[in-house]
Amino acid sequence: MKKLLILALLLLGAAGAAFYFMRSSSPAAADYYADYLPENTLATASFVDLQGLSETFPATSLGHFVAKPTVHRILGEIGVPPQGLKEYDDVYDGLAGVMTNPAFRQVFGDDAVVAVLPPDVELLRKDPEKELKKSLLVFGTSSVAGPLDSFARLVMSKNVGKETVEGLELTRIEVDDNDVVYGYAKKGVVILSYAPANIVRAMQQKEAGSGLREFAFFTAAKGFWTKKAATQRVYTRSYVNFTRIRSLFSESMNPQEREIGKYLQGFKSMSSVMVEDHDTLEMSTQLEYTFDELHPWVRDQYKAVSKQNYSLGLLSNKSLVYYWVSLLNKDYLKNLLAAANEDQYKQIDSQVRKELGVSLDECIAAVGPQLGLVVNDVVNTGLFPLPKAVFFLEVRDPAIAQKLFDTLRKRIAERGFATEQHEQVNGKTIYYWSILPGEATQLALVLTDKMVYLANGKASLKLVLDPKYKQTELPAGMAETLGSDLVKSVKSSNYTTVVARPALLATQVREGITWLAGMLEATRGITAEQLKKEILSLMESVDVVTATSNIALEHTVSSIVFQKAEAADNTAGKE
Repeated sequence: MKKLLILALLLLGAAGAAFYFMRSSSPAAADYYADYLPENTLATASFVDLQGLSETFPATSLGHFVAKPTVHRILGEIGVPPQGLKEYDDVYDGLAGVMTNPAFRQVFGDDAVVAVLPPDVELLRKDPEKELKKSLLVFGTSSVAGPLDSFARLVMSKNVGKETVEGLELTRIEVDDNDVVYGYAKKGVVILSYAPANIVRAMQQKEAGSGLREFAFFTAAKGFWTKKAATQRVYTRSYVNFTRIRSLFSESMNPQEREIGKYLQGFKSMSSVMVEDHDTLEMSTQLEYTFDELHPWVRDQYKAVSKQNYSLGLLSNKSLVYYWVSLLNKDYLKNLLAAANEDQYKQIDSQVRKELGVSLDECIAAVGPQLGLVVNDVVNTGLFPLPKAVFFLEVRDPAIAQKLFDTLRKRIAERGFATEQHEQVNGKTIYYWSILPGEATQLALVLTDKMVYLANGKASLKLVLDPKYKQTELPAGMAETLGSDLVKSVKSSNYTTVVARPALLATQVREGITWLAGMLEATRGITAEQLKKEILSLMESVDVVTATSNIALEHTVSSIVFQKAEAADNTAGKE
């Protein structure tokens, strides 16, 4: 398990590293593998320019973080025994050895493609892991004839031989006592699989034509890849056939898996692509579906999308983390709670009526769909670091919202933990309760026509009551930091938006991390100075991270963007 976790960390690092280090250009990987695959292929994933990645990764911040000397210092501080360090070294050396091996680079240096074929349902029930392994096909390309045997001997095994299956001579590679991998190379294409029959079928598909290349779902995926990567450098492309995956869940003997199949109804396919453009890495995903065939709970989410984001004005260039979602659809929430347990729903309704004086249905209908938070600072309260945050919730029914707001104030007063105070600002009243000395420990509330805001500190709420505050407009400083493309993405997002400033956050949380490290050393006797240093260094290398999603009737498009920090031009303090 430890080895798997370490390997996962390394692979994750390799995927993210492209953002920091790739600079040389290489041709984009073609979709040649589609000629070898049937139209009912479950999924494909293509990884481009692994050779370039293996050459540049060690010199990056992330490469430094997972390097053996760094990991030794981190693990040594927290008391990991020598055996644990050796296990990490073995995995790191093994992966590095493969990635830098000339034979591996010859076969997979330009691209590596993993495809998942439909498994046998009966065999999948008996031994899922074994059957899924048999369903895998791996493709690579090489300009040199006959590299497969040398690749197998140098990278995978010394026990390499030949085996003829249905008239096709395959390379047989004994990885260990329990695993045998088969390979075939022809006209610059190398195919590997645990199941020799899959290679035979692949070559037959190549001769027959059509197959996955002409399949409508895959054609749509290619269109999305082309649209999102017109001029940028491509790192990965992936495709998933949800119709076929749903059929596997629906045929399962496990009731929970069959239930998953119900929620996948109507979904057709998913395609994604990772591209780099200068100092920006973007991972985009498109989910295709037939809206009328979606599960009712899924369709309800479309009702929750918003045409305008009423909290964009809170996202200033000093914001550390911003989260917005348009999720609280009354039908979805009501059905979700009632479906979980009808009796429990009635009990909750009874309690809500008793505490708040309105029904649960009225509560759900009064607010949403928009909600979220923004963190603008991390302050030292004298006892511990505390984020200064503003939580917001859209108001749909002002009358009921006012009733809930007043009831909440009443309940706080009944608890008696602090005296209610208030301040009038431009016709609105901010109510606040001082829990400890210092404004950051104040609980503050204000209700406007569109939103209810909760913050730790009344000063944070005065912004939204300023006549100059424009709740649907992004402040100029943040717009400049994001750039025109990201501004457009953030403004047009109708379901979810996340904006984080890791480099800026690093300067704010440094004191907090030091405090936590001190607590760890005092209570556990563990020093974490090296870990603190490396985490902060990673954070400082990224200026902006954004995540957005848009729901439409035909598809949902999501995007995650990483923007590299520029040490020489830090605009974090600009308003």
